[in-house]
Amino acid sequence: MYLRHIVIAMLFFILTFSHTQILAEIQAIARIGEPAIGFPEGMVYSDVTNPIIGAAGHIAFTGSASNGVSRRGGISAVWGGLPGQLSVLMKENDVLVGFPANIYLGPVFSKTQPVVTASGAVGIIVRLEGDSDDATGVLAHIAGTTYGIIKTGDQAIGFPAGSLVKEILDFAFTDAGMIITAEVTGVTSRRRGIWLWNRNGLEMIPSPITGCHYGYPISYVSINETGETAFTASLVKDDDSFCSPSAGVFKTNDGGAQILVKQNDPVPGMPDARFFDVNLDLTSLSPMINDDGSVVFSAELMEGSRQKISLWVTDGLNEPKLLFLTEETLKSDLDEMRIDSSSQGNFSLNNFVEGNSTILPIGRGVNGNSLMIGEPRDSQPYNNLDLTGTTQLTEIVATGDQPVGVDSNWVINGFKGTFGKPGEFVLTASVKHSINGSVLNGFWRSDEDRRLRLVAMEAMKIPVNGEERLLRSTSLAHTISAPRYRSSWVSRRGEIVFYGSLEDGGSGIFLIADDSQEQKIFTLAEQLFPQYFSPANVDDRLLEGFVYRYYPATNTYIGIKNGEVFVLGDAFGIGPQRIDTIENTLRFLEERVTTGS
Repeated sequence: MYLRHIVIAMLFFILTFSHTQILAEIQAIARIGEPAIGFPEGMVYSDVTNPIIGAAGHIAFTGSASNGVSRRGGISAVWGGLPGQLSVLMKENDVLVGFPANIYLGPVFSKTQPVVTASGAVGIIVRLEGDSDDATGVLAHIAGTTYGIIKTGDQAIGFPAGSLVKEILDFAFTDAGMIITAEVTGVTSRRRGIWLWNRNGLEMIPSPITGCHYGYPISYVSINETGETAFTASLVKDDDSFCSPSAGVFKTNDGGAQILVKQNDPVPGMPDARFFDVNLDLTSLSPMINDDGSVVFSAELMEGSRQKISLWVTDGLNEPKLLFLTEETLKSDLDEMRIDSSSQGNFSLNNFVEGNSTILPIGRGVNGNSLMIGEPRDSQPYNNLDLTGTTQLTEIVATGDQPVGVDSNWVINGFKGTFGKPGEFVLTASVKHSINGSVLNGFWRSDEDRRLRLVAMEAMKIPVNGEERLLRSTSLAHTISAPRYRSSWVSRRGEIVFYGSLEDGGSGIFLIADDSQEQKIFTLAEQLFPQYFSPANVDDRLLEGFVYRYYPATNTYIGIKNGEVFVLGDAFGIGPQRIDTIENTLRFLEERVTTGS
């Protein structure tokens, strides 16, 4: 009877964990004071900053290494690779392929966060020394080699002789190539340069309108995995006067550019409205292109004296589809939602994936902000700017909500969201205690049904490299700087990278691994043993290193800690009962589903 009891308990435990993802162990990637990978013995990390993770789970970060006696005088470096396989990619005083031999890396690598491609290549803007102490350059580390792509002081390719790169404004990087924008000397003040780099070299992207050039303001740029790019820019003539059209939303492919939407184009479905401004001078509203070749962009619409900010999606073949229009409302209330200066701090169009699904932070005035998710409308429902109605977007979370996984005294104070695994998203939020005013940060994941679950929070004990530790602090980046909106803290496998510290004061970079195995255990347990684990989809909770679920109707618990499954409750005997490892438990449950026994 006892053995049978344990087997049933094991099944319960496993099955209960599948529908709500369970916290997977946190892995320490690089901690201050630990040996610095790629440096001689005795050298330790004296600083680690700006962690980023690519789609396939490759990590990169900046920092410095020193002898451990003093953090001053450390050697700046960039590290990268898969977890457990990190190497130093570039470091202070390195000479670069493609730059003159007297140009080398300077001592500061934290001007921008790195960008990591799907294959693990890393791009970054850095300070250069040698020929000029004030030079900056764009680098790409690919398959063990660091290439110098472009630097200030270079002849601007495609510009008249003597025109030099003055300031590098932005870059975007995928395995298909890199797109770079810069200010150029020797030409009119508004004119800007846009180049595409691949293994064949650097080429200027020309304007599609003869006699016109890209000019200020110019947005951040975006490039997808096929090499198509998107950006907005003004169009200027050689004498600095504006062209007609004066600005546009551009998409490039194979070095050629097309205008998707021009300044003063008619608005679909609104006969009296125009795209009054398609080149908003707000970098967080820069366009984004996905791997399907669709572009999401912002625009100010005008009809008579009426103006509204809007968001659209287009592939260049069909007319733009409306994603959001200022003053739309949610079904649940009459709050007029908007994108305006008050929401710019958290707003960006960086979350745009296949299927044209988008995550957007939207302002709701005195009622705070909402995080919305959805796709553009198939047809435009408004025939003028005064007829704003209910949005088709869905609210994920809002300021003032009670966060999942903690008690009712906590409310959400602020948040950021991004896509993770296909069909799922990840949320980081600060939560405020309604009584004592304390604020904590945490991470939540969704499932495919957009149901959130808590995976880690400050002041909670969590397993770190197999040891139970108190998570003291978390942040997405130790230093935030442009191109800020293109940085990623979640991989397409659902892994989360962050800068944080533990109870012993050891600060560093940490990774929350994918937890799909644990999540599957919950699903199967609730599916196979509803008499013990129902109703399904109760919230996950975190306590003393356990991620667990509680079912009050049967007074049973199922929890996971340090890779092992436990059950507790009247049906399982006195005290917590260990079932098995996550792997063995999951295997057992899957076999039971397959055999139907």
